[in-house]
Amino acid sequence: MKRFGLLIKLFMGNLLLVGIVITVGLVVSYRHLNTSYMRNNRTGQDRAAELAKHYFEDLWPMPADQVNLATRELLAGSAMRITVIASDGSVLGDSIADPKSMAKHNTDDRPEVLDAIKGHNGSDTRLSKTTKVDYRYITRPIRQGQQVVAIVRLAMPVRAIAEDQALMHNALLWTIGATVAAAAMLALMMSWIWYAPLKRITETAEQLTAGNLDARVKVSGTDELARLGVALNDMRDN
Repeated sequence: MKRFGLLIKLFMGNLLLVGIVITVGLVVSYRHLNTSYMRNNRTGQDRAAELAKHYFEDLWPMPADQVNLATRELLAGSAMRITVIASDGSVLGDSIADPKSMAKHNTDDRPEVLDAIKGHNGSDTRLSKTTKVDYRYITRPIRQGQQVVAIVRLAMPVRAIAEDQALMHNALLWTIGATVAAAAMLALMMSWIWYAPLKRITETAEQLTAGNLDARVKVSGTDELARLGVALNDMRDN
């Protein structure tokens, strides 16, 4: 172990330096990607809410059964839940639950619904009383002329958002692991470039000290290590 002490020190130093640089770069990239994902996810939900709003406005008035059917078909295959609520708070249609079994939604614990009934865009994040799942809610008023006749609400499961974030986090960990392994190989190569000539110079110096005046260092290059080898050879010749 002592024989390779310098190599180990060079290797660990290079590995630490390269590992820190790469890890910091990946962490910064992950934070940027996560921020971008959250922004794009929210933008996508906003756009879907606007599309749903215009869809129902173009077809309004609609019978309740037709509204409920539309909620189940409009975003089929999407992770988002869509609910259409009348201006008095009664549920006209929902893509998951039976609207007849759902209580009125114009309550204080649903601020996004109250905002939309007043004609404003609304949003909130909380636990759903119907599905017992955390959702991020976004609402849009459905107007006929200047009157709000109903509202459309899109809900994105927070769990789905968290799962996507977990996938990115796991991908980051795997990337860091693979990168550190590659960095270890690179650090070992860099360390050997410095260690090999030092090893030859040290062995030659030890042979000269032991009285073997035939020993010489094989010199290549023009850097400091090469100059050290030349100086040792000159000292031997003199």
